[in-house]
Amino acid sequence: MVFYVLSLSIISYSIFIFNIFFVTLLLYSSFKLTIMDKKLTRSKNQMIGGVCAGVAEYFDWDPTLVRAAYAIMFFLGGVGLLLYLVLWIVMPMSSDQ
Repeated sequence: MVFYVLSLSIISYSIFIFNIFFVTLLLYSSFKLTIMDKKLTRSKNQMIGGVCAGVAEYFDWDPTLVRAAYAIMFFLGGVGLLLYLVLWIVMPMSSDQ
């Protein structure tokens, strides 16, 4: 019983650390926007709000993998939804057609 509780707390802690790392990575990249030519914007290639596709375009990643990462974060820790909503509000829409 003690081992089961200990293993659940270790898993929860590792999920929390993963979410903090991902949020920190996104925030760090958004602070670098003034230096870099690329801008972190919501994409026209959107499923809901264009946030995942915008992050994928910024880092030159596959949008499907970013969407899968957000879904995993949503189901494992619930931070995916909160992060998505915050980025949806903060990120400007792309001006490219």
